[in-house]
Amino acid sequence: MLAIGAVVMAACDLEVDGSDDGNAESVVVPPDAREYCALVESYYEELGEFVDSVSREVGPESADDALDQRFVGFVREHQQLYEQLASAAPDEIEDAARVQQETWAMVAEDGNLQPLQTDAALAAEDETVEYEADVCGIIVG
Repeated sequence: MLAIGAVVMAACDLEVDGSDDGNAESVVVPPDAREYCALVESYYEELGEFVDSVSREVGPESADDALDQRFVGFVREHQQLYEQLASAAPDEIEDAARVQQETWAMVAEDGNLQPLQTDAALAAEDETVEYEADVCGIIVG
């Protein structure tokens, strides 16, 4: 089973370029990507809050299965957001975003994280994460 460890790392290492602190290069998001980028940023913020909460509640010694099931619960609660992301995805990542949405739906339905480990899901994730970094200025990992 895929432990939540990778998810924890991604959520904890989130950076959004274009902040007004002068440390990051400004990113101008194209109009067709604004809704998608805003939804992605919101998702990662919620994921970070989830990870913080789970870390406080269960601690680092919890079994991977227990953490995975909590993450499955998070996925189930966010099905509407995954659908919104797929609908808002710009043309260049539309197919990858749809694969991700379908993968999250399988996770919610099956109650396990195995669908996230398929070649198609991993390729879709790589494509959207690269887009989010290049276009949205959102960097995870």
